[in-house]
Amino acid sequence: MRSFKLPVSIRVRNVETGNPPRLGLKILLRFALSMLVLSICLNVFAQSTNTRVTGTIKDTADAVVSGAKVTLVDSGSKEEKTVTSNDEGSFTFTNVRPGTYMILAEATGFKRTQVQNVVVHVDTPAILSLVLETGGVSEMVSVTASESQSLIRLEDAKLSTEGMPLA
Repeated sequence: MRSFKLPVSIRVRNVETGNPPRLGLKILLRFALSMLVLSICLNVFAQSTNTRVTGTIKDTADAVVSGAKVTLVDSGSKEEKTVTSNDEGSFTFTNVRPGTYMILAEATGFKRTQVQNVVVHVDTPAILSLVLETGGVSEMVSVTASESQSLIRLEDAKLSTEGMPLA
């Protein structure tokens, strides 16, 4: 059997100049352009269609109510999410799909409050101000969203009153 000796290294040289080949400017530009297109595509697919619902809970004396149970109910699917208000009386629901919701808030020593027709838009957080009245949890206070909901426009941070009654 015959053995063949293979070269240890293969050297590629430019035929005209005899120098090793260099990466051309065209190749580098193509690579940079393809990376740019790829990053833009990834950002487009990363856009969210969800938003959040936030708010504060206070009593009739304007004191914050911490530890209140707040439930967000999708009016269409009846899907529920529940959070508890923090020490400042604030609550936040994240990853909320656009649609119409009902909010239920309850705390010990207060009447249950129900807010109907809370409309949530894409990338626009819905901000609620809920007021709990003293009384038993078995009693309920029902209000509509226009009385407790405000929308903050993200592009200029102005309060939107579109579609809401002005006092």
